[in-house]
Order: sequence, then structure tokens, then C-alpha cells
Amino acid sequence: MLVAGSTWPADDELIIQASGKLPDNLKFIIVPHDIHGDYIDKLCRDLGPRSCKFSCLNNVDLDALKFLVIDAVGFLSSVYKIATLTYVGGGFGKGIHNILEPACYGKPVIFGPRFHKFREAVELVDMEGAFSVNSSAGFIGIADKLLSDEYFYAIVSQKCISYVNDNSGATAVIIKYLVPYLTKNN
Repeated sequence: MLVAGSTWPADDELIIQASGKLPDNLKFIIVPHDIHGDYIDKLCRDLGPRSCKFSCLNNVDLDALKFLVIDAVGFLSSVYKIATLTYVGGGFGKGIHNILEPACYGKPVIFGPRFHKFREAVELVDMEGAFSVNSSAGFIGIADKLLSDEYFYAIVSQKCISYVNDNSGATAVIIKYLVPYLTKNN
């Protein structure tokens, strides 16, 4: 299952273009940044008859679905847990959204080319725990490799987990630094 979170129109278009060239049994959960009705309805039309909005899942044959579009707030972090691959949106606009949410679950992360102002993205790309793509062809290439090469997938997954673990504890460091200043002023 591929979970695409915080997607914008350019991200959704990339996923639509790539979906027909990835394994047919690959399911997609798309959690757009904009969950307003008109946008969600258009996205479902663009995805085709094998798509459904989360709010309309009653009496739907889940096995027949290829795309589930989440049209509610508060599910993204939970949905990343069940993913095999993740795509984080925003990289074809002003910049990517939070990549640490999927990385903390050991899920390989793919995103667009505008990620350089986010330290964690740069570092994960450098260590090959995350991947930036410029096109649907690039997306297909890395997704295919991750889906078909279990060893490569396991290495990438472990790099994500290691990165998050190695960089955790920032709150404790900040509090330790601030406590002397806060207690001095009281």
C-alpha cells in the first residue's frame, strides 16, 4: 500500500500518472492537503471508478478499490503506520510537508524536488532513506525498486528508523538549555 500524504494538485497528478505503471495490486491511500468537497470530488473523478472517498465507504467492495481518498482531518499519521511506501506532498510547490511522520515508522519516503530547506529531508536523501523525484518516471523507478527488492527496502526502512532515533530527544536538550534562564527570571 502506498500512502500519499498532504498532497497538492501537482502531487496528485504525479500519482495518477504513475499509478497505471505500478503493480495493479498496489493500493493507494491519498490524503490531500485540501479536503474541501469540490477538490476531493474532482480528484476521485480523475482517479477513476476504482476510487472512493473515506466518507462514502459504506457498502463499497474494498477489494475492488485501488484508491481511497481521505476527506477528513486527523488520520494521516495513523495511515502512515499501515503503508508500505509513502509519498509526502508539497515538493512541487513551496516545499514538502512533514517527512518524519512516515520515517518514524520505518516507511521509505518519496517526495518532490523542493525539499532543500528542510534539514531532515536533505539528510535522509543523502543517506538514501528518502528519495526526491522530479517526474512520474522517477517516482515509478524508485517505487518499483522498493516494492521489488526486499533487501533494498529493508535497508531504506532501517535508515529511516535510525535517523529518527539518532535525532530524537531535542525537547530534553532545549529544556535543559532553557531552565537556567527561566529560573533566573522568576
